[in-house]
Amino acid sequence: MPCIELHILANKWHILKESTFYLNGNDGSSLPSLESSGAGGRPGNPGMNSGNFFGIAQQIVNGNLLTVQLKSGDGGDGQDGTGSPDVEPTFYPERIHVVRTAEDINRQSFQDRIQEYIDQHSNGIVTYYNSKNDKKFDFGVTVEDVKYNYEIKATQTCGPSGIGGSGGKGGYSGYYHFISTASPETAANKLPRVVKKIGSNGSAGDDGRNCVLYRRDVVADTNIVKLFDALYVQDTTFTSSLISIDENREQSMSIISQTFPNSPKSFDITPTLTAYKSVLQENFNNPTLLDIVQKTLKSIDSNEELDRLKELRD
Repeated sequence: MPCIELHILANKWHILKESTFYLNGNDGSSLPSLESSGAGGRPGNPGMNSGNFFGIAQQIVNGNLLTVQLKSGDGGDGQDGTGSPDVEPTFYPERIHVVRTAEDINRQSFQDRIQEYIDQHSNGIVTYYNSKNDKKFDFGVTVEDVKYNYEIKATQTCGPSGIGGSGGKGGYSGYYHFISTASPETAANKLPRVVKKIGSNGSAGDDGRNCVLYRRDVVADTNIVKLFDALYVQDTTFTSSLISIDENREQSMSIISQTFPNSPKSFDITPTLTAYKSVLQENFNNPTLLDIVQKTLKSIDSNEELDRLKELRD
């Protein structure tokens, strides 16, 4: 029963069997996983405070059979942040076959044609950066193995990486006060047991993964054959590989700062004592109860601990 005030005032308490008053606070609820990319996690919900207990007895029998639990709730775990998908340029290569004569081909136009082909089959920015030639001569025929090197860069950068939400704060433990107005010798070893616990803080959520930004290196491999005065460009094949690029990545912070439980409720026993005294005074005309009423009122008015509790606040 979280945040519940339980006040029991009676002249005589007789506990017949093992019993427990549960005034525990609930744990902070968990949050569903985020569905959006690059989002910061929300903090976990705070644990609820336990209730407050106040009791008075002039006489108590088997008080040690009664337990009062004041365990506040644990904070909920923070929500995990989410990352952004990797960014990589695509290239869908196919082998092309080109045959040209000396009249309608030159090296620059062929290189441009290769780049135009890569442009049409990729989704990034294509840049030529070098070529490598390996020549062979065989009976008047010159064969050049030419490798044109290009790189393709993505048109966008990595999205943000979400920071995990902080764990919710544990709840506060409530007040417990049980006063026996009997003599210390009479009350010894007969008071109820109390179990108090402050709620633990929830764990912080995990940060979202950092996405990886890639470029794609493409090699166009072809043979240029020179036979007498004619040039022939044979089959051109493409190979590509992904290369990761380091970059500064933006992080998406948690949406809301850490959450705290409500402040403990004020502990004011004055209204309870006033009502109890009123009930006692209503029995002044009852001869059977008069002696009990007078002793109880006197013990309440002379109890120093009660005087201190009357002004207890947060």
